[in-house]
Amino acid sequence: YAEILKRLDDSSDDVRVAACAALVPFFRAGPAAAYRGTVLDYTLDCLLVHLDDPEPRVQDAVQAAARAAIPLNPARVAQRTRASRGQHRSPDRCDALAAEAEAQAAKE
Repeated sequence: YAEILKRLDDSSDDVRVAACAALVPFFRAGPAAAYRGTVLDYTLDCLLVHLDDPEPRVQDAVQAAARAAIPLNPARVAQRTRASRGQHRSPDRCDALAAEAEAQAAKE
């Protein structure tokens, strides 16, 4: 997964979008326990930096990838997203992602 995350920093929007698309099945491939701790935290941190990308389609792809992580640990996704909120020009996407994760966490 580290190689996929490196592609988030690529100069090509197409490569960054493809990296995000690859993360969606990655999050669905194993049991939630396989993504606990560093794997989830590091991946979310990398994604959340790019949630504020100037290119809207990259933002959409990042948001879709981060949303795919919610079932793994919704409380953690909400916490990491809220923590990154202040680093974004616009917090709207962070707020939406955190709200979705918090709603899922409340159901558990």
